[in-house]
Amino acid sequence: QIQPESYKFFSKLADGRGVVHKSELRKLIYYYQKVGDFMGFREDAFGILGYCYYYYGKPKESLHAFEKAYQIESKFFWYSFDLGLLYYNQHGYLKAAEYFKKAIEANIDFNLEYMLNSKIYLPILAQNLNAYSELKSNLKKGYFDAYQLIILCYYHLEDYEQMRRYSGIAINASINNQELFNA
Repeated sequence: QIQPESYKFFSKLADGRGVVHKSELRKLIYYYQKVGDFMGFREDAFGILGYCYYYYGKPKESLHAFEKAYQIESKFFWYSFDLGLLYYNQHGYLKAAEYFKKAIEANIDFNLEYMLNSKIYLPILAQNLNAYSELKSNLKKGYFDAYQLIILCYYHLEDYEQMRRYSGIAINASINNQELFNA
């Protein structure tokens, strides 16, 4: 059997409530690799694969999977955000900032609809009765994090004009500015 018997491990990991078990991640990696091999246009499978590789401790493979997902669907918030995060962690601040810009430009309604209509995400979401409200909450937090990280990218690049610019954009976007500057 290739398909995972349960997605509970993955949904707990995605919610930050789970412990990384390499054996579980190997199964998920194998499954999403196969989905990607057989259905190469499934950007959602590449996105999940990138997420699994990230938690497995393989950032290069994670980056490659997220890049494939992004090439197919560049309007999805999480592919841009995750690529930005990977580049940020590698001190590639300029490249990270480019992806964080794309992330904060992403349409919230499109992203919610995208995840709710994805055959890849649905089994994961089905593990949680509050999936829709948590999707919205997680997406809002993701936007908040993207604003913080883009500001930090420009700090590391010593581009204070862009720092000031994105701080203003974040404030105008109704992000809780007190929390924004207490990171």
